[in-house]
Amino acid sequence: MSKGTDVDQSRSAESVRAEVRAYLARCTSLREALMIEPDDMLEPRLLGMGEHNINFAFNAQDGRAFVLRVNVVMQPFHENQILYEYHALEAALPSGCTPKPQFIDYASSAPGKGVLVETFCQGEQLNFDALRPGDIRCAIQMMADVHAVVLREGCQLFQPADPLEEMFGECVQRFRSYLSSGFE
Repeated sequence: MSKGTDVDQSRSAESVRAEVRAYLARCTSLREALMIEPDDMLEPRLLGMGEHNINFAFNAQDGRAFVLRVNVVMQPFHENQILYEYHALEAALPSGCTPKPQFIDYASSAPGKGVLVETFCQGEQLNFDALRPGDIRCAIQMMADVHAVVLREGCQLFQPADPLEEMFGECVQRFRSYLSSGFE
């Protein structure tokens, strides 16, 4: 990634933060869903950025902590990325390893391509450059717990008949996209 791209991303995160701050101030449906008073000040703090989302932490005045996830780039093969992520969190909730989805808004008035609010899970990021004894085992156990959840009938998640074939097809499509991107 070039330096110019890093600068663009940090500018993007800061402009999205300003948009999120205004959204938190004006969105009455979010405040109602989270039982936050209309006059409570909600200050978003950049939590992290991924390939598709920018995540902000914020606290209600009563101390409850939340994450507001702003979808900025649709993941290939999903028409409504943020709704899919909401359903994924709902489905994984029985694992005890994921945040609880609290609110979703994918109206055109929402920041980015939609927002998802979830409970904030206290913890540390897995740092592959400074692994401690037990870190990998813990991460593997959490992933196993999430993937062991039996999906309920009518679950909104994509469930391919042949997961290996589906993954291979997705990889081929992503590779074709890469080849035509000019980054080759």
